[in-house]
Amino acid sequence: MTLEKCIEISILQRSSYSVGDLCPRKIGISNKSSKKVMTPNGEFESINAVASFYCVTREEVCKWIKKSKTTEFYFPNPSYKSVKVSKTRKAVLTPQGLFPTMTAAALHYGVDYQTVKAWIDGTGQYAGQFKFTENLGTDIQCKNNKKVMTPQGEFESLKIAYKAIGIEAGKISR
Repeated sequence: MTLEKCIEISILQRSSYSVGDLCPRKIGISNKSSKKVMTPNGEFESINAVASFYCVTREEVCKWIKKSKTTEFYFPNPSYKSVKVSKTRKAVLTPQGLFPTMTAAALHYGVDYQTVKAWIDGTGQYAGQFKFTENLGTDIQCKNNKKVMTPQGEFESLKIAYKAIGIEAGKISR
């Protein structure tokens, strides 16, 4: 959007406020983010429309859709259903060793986690040198482990080193 367009929009909004007009709110079908909801009484244009019809809060309708009344209240379009995202963290193998998360690797390299993700995906300064690996963080908390230095970098324990490098247990020693 150009600067001129932004200034024009700002002037229009200010003039409508000074006259006393409220900014028109897009409700129901005019709101592009609105989702149609199927109920025992038919299809409604939005969750808010269902809430006002049944005299309950929007949050209550969301509970009905997600948990308690899933056969009666649902989104007719299957793409509206939320996709569950895995919240498991992945360890990152870098030239300087294994890190339990992308954030830990980013802090070490002094960049943000999105830069580390780009390196893992194969773009940027360290393209191809970073990769996700099995999260081996279970050993990291052990106080008796001694750090191990390998050609692939520094690791928190022998177990983490041989799993990250792909060597059988017992084939690597201090």
